[in-house]
Amino acid sequence: MAKDRMDREERKQLRAPDEFVTTAASFIQWAQANLRTVVMAVAGVLALFTGIGVFNSYQAAQRREANADLAVALDAFRGGDFADAATTLGQLAGEQASVSPLAAVVEANSQLRSDQPDQAIATLSAVDPEGLPPYLRQQRDLVWANALEAKGDLQAAADKYATAAATDGPFTGDALVGQARVRERQGETESAAEIYRKVLDDFPGRTDQVFLESHAG
Repeated sequence: MAKDRMDREERKQLRAPDEFVTTAASFIQWAQANLRTVVMAVAGVLALFTGIGVFNSYQAAQRREANADLAVALDAFRGGDFADAATTLGQLAGEQASVSPLAAVVEANSQLRSDQPDQAIATLSAVDPEGLPPYLRQQRDLVWANALEAKGDLQAAADKYATAAATDGPFTGDALVGQARVRERQGETESAAEIYRKVLDDFPGRTDQVFLESHAG
């Protein structure tokens, strides 16, 4: 008897409709009854993915154009045409977010080399250091320190050089040399000599090694 009851239960379960099949069948029936809605939903999804693809392509094209313009401006900078470089870089900084911080920093450097330290500082002040990669943040502070030194604001320049030197990046040696140079101009010869010695120890083989050795005491 028990076996018969088990057999009946098993047969009942086998006869019961499969949940997945039932759900799928119900969806098919609903889709057939609501074909217009389904077609519109599928079209919407396709349009969304198409829109994303078009947007990504547009963004990529914009980045390529910005990089090309940046390359032209950097060529002008390296060629000594600082006024032209500053103009192009200023436009890039204002219009192309992908290269804006770098363009602004080099723009400020161009302005500094065109004897416009106040304009360079104003340009750098507009660059938010938050989110910048360390090397670019260091370069921003180094150019700023150079501008302050050019204005004769030696104490502020020394502080800014120290900030640049404390940031991880490829310009640490240059920032230390700038700091030492300003200290020396302020009459702090021993402090300057100590910094020069540090540069000699930490950055051997620099092209200005003879100058460093002559000032390291």
